[in-house]
Amino acid sequence: ERYMPDYGPTGGWADVDHSRWRRCLARCNMNYGNAVVLAAEELAPFGVERAEVVRHARWDAEREELHEARKAAVARWREEQREAERAKREALDDAMRAREVGARREREERFNARRLEEKARLAEWREKKRAEEEAVVAARREAERAAAAARAEAARVKKKEREEREARNAARAQARWEAAEAARAAAEAAAEALIPKAVDVSAAEAKAERDRLAQRALETAKKRMEAATARDKALSERLERQKAAAEKLAARRRLAEGRSEEVAADPDRVTRATAAHAMRVASDTPDRGLFDSRPAVQYVQHRATPSWTSGVIR
Repeated sequence: ERYMPDYGPTGGWADVDHSRWRRCLARCNMNYGNAVVLAAEELAPFGVERAEVVRHARWDAEREELHEARKAAVARWREEQREAERAKREALDDAMRAREVGARREREERFNARRLEEKARLAEWREKKRAEEEAVVAARREAERAAAAARAEAARVKKKEREEREARNAARAQARWEAAEAARAAAEAAAEALIPKAVDVSAAEAKAERDRLAQRALETAKKRMEAATARDKALSERLERQKAAAEKLAARRRLAEGRSEEVAADPDRVTRATAAHAMRVASDTPDRGLFDSRPAVQYVQHRATPSWTSGVIR
């Protein structure tokens, strides 16, 4: 830093001459010996002697050495700064890791203590729950035994009452049957005494009565058939009226939507094949029967021959 203010950025030379020197040095790949020879030849026409070129080369070499030394010093300083920063970070990391380890150990101790306390409470709760369940089971079993005994006693009493009731019912039923048999016998005897002799009917009269009943049954069936026919006719007329009303409503809706009567209300008409396409497909795949004498390949692609080479023999 003291060297540059003392000698200036160009070592006392003009900017143009210093630029020419630096160009010669660059052309010689920073070889000062070769650069001095080349610069002496190029700067001689401008009044710069060889001794001046040598002195300027020494000055420039010293400046380059100082510049490289400065760069090395700056690099060492930066490396020292990085090392110091790295050591500081490592110290901070070690301290942080130590704090984290201590905090983790403290958390684990608290967690283990809490787990032990929870396990103790859980064991106590399980013991209390087991005692309560055993008490409930014992009470339920005692209640079931008492209920079974009560049901058995109730079933015994009920069976005894049913047997007594069945015996009473059997006695009453026997008495009623005997009374009914006696009443029936008395009624039959009275009826035989009161019923007169049946009137004799001839075969012709019986046939006439049967024919009359058959004719009446036939007329009744005919009336029922006519009524069913009338109902079917009324139902068909009603369906026809409903169909006509639906067609009128559809026509009004179609006119309101701006569609003509020729357009069918078919959503598949857009994707359905046209009549021309169907005819073309039918003509492409005709039914040739079981056997066909034509070859399987009907069209063979040939290479086109230009007209200007049609008469040339190859």
